[in-house]
Amino acid sequence: MFHLLKALGLFLALLLPSGAHALDVVATTEDVASIAREVLGKDGKVTTLASSFQDPHFVDARPSLLVPMSRADALVLVGLDLEVGWLPVLLTGARNNSILMGAPGYIDASQFIQPMDVPTTPVDRSQGDIHPRGNPHYLKDPYNAARVARGLAQRFINLAPEKAEQFTARAEAFAKLVEEKAKQWETRLAGLKGMGVVTYHRSLNYLARWLQLDMVGYVEPRPGVPPTPVHVVQLISLSRARKVKLFLIEGWFPSATAQVVAEKAGGKLTVLPGLPKPDQSYVDHMEEVVSTLEKAAGK
Repeated sequence: MFHLLKALGLFLALLLPSGAHALDVVATTEDVASIAREVLGKDGKVTTLASSFQDPHFVDARPSLLVPMSRADALVLVGLDLEVGWLPVLLTGARNNSILMGAPGYIDASQFIQPMDVPTTPVDRSQGDIHPRGNPHYLKDPYNAARVARGLAQRFINLAPEKAEQFTARAEAFAKLVEEKAKQWETRLAGLKGMGVVTYHRSLNYLARWLQLDMVGYVEPRPGVPPTPVHVVQLISLSRARKVKLFLIEGWFPSATAQVVAEKAGGKLTVLPGLPKPDQSYVDHMEEVVSTLEKAAGK
């Protein structure tokens, strides 16, 4: 009889989903997804909504994205209105109360960091793609990635308290690794400290602050507003006057005007990896960013 019950138990276990207690998480972009994967480990899975190769401000809210959202236990978003143009319609269509704003499964990762570039005066759309609560591109600073990992662990614990020890341990291991790597990257890029830099969009401000680069200007006159001829001429003049040699852009932005600015100012345009590739770790992604900057600086 005992053997019969044991065999029946094994049979029923095979019928149950293999990850019965695993968290099903949807993340908006690959950078927050990569951190969520580190914290969840084998105790969850992460589906990313946006492609690594598209501007996260402008994602096609395809009906196919509703499927993973409809069954998710949690949604992890970058926040600070990065996804404001496409995520709300998906949240409505998914009809999943577990991941609506205010629910335990709605996790805005920006709550774990201190935003920069927060406007001090009222803003409106005439000023461009201004984020009223601050700059959402904070994961180019590895110390912010460590903060997000620790914050995600606490929120995942609320959803699966029986995994508290595992989530905490993984988050802490990742955070310590990233903080140690950050020190190594800072040493490798110490020669860039104080160097003038021009970027296309304000998406590299956290990176510039972390590495103590001197942000001279942007190819966009205002966030999300295409460059005008007058602005381009002024930016070239300013870049020459400040002897800027480092011109950076992420791959999803149009590069033609940025290329002209860099060449006319006597520099070279460098394309930085914008987001981790699918299933690429956050550390490997940042290593790619650092290596690209090393080459751009002539190392």
